[in-house]
Amino acid sequence: MNAPTTLSAAGLDPTDVVLLISCLRRTPDDPGGLAQAIRLLELALDGLRP
Repeated sequence: MNAPTTLSAAGLDPTDVVLLISCLRRTPDDPGGLAQAIRLLELALDGLRP
């Protein structure tokens, strides 16, 4: 099975994906913020998987 090579090919709006990932910029610059960023990124990536 071939995976889509672009967000649009996967049926995703690229601006929605950028907005979703932009939440990482708002996390604090400390160990707790890093842990939070990792959790947020995992949630975002899980939502993008088919």
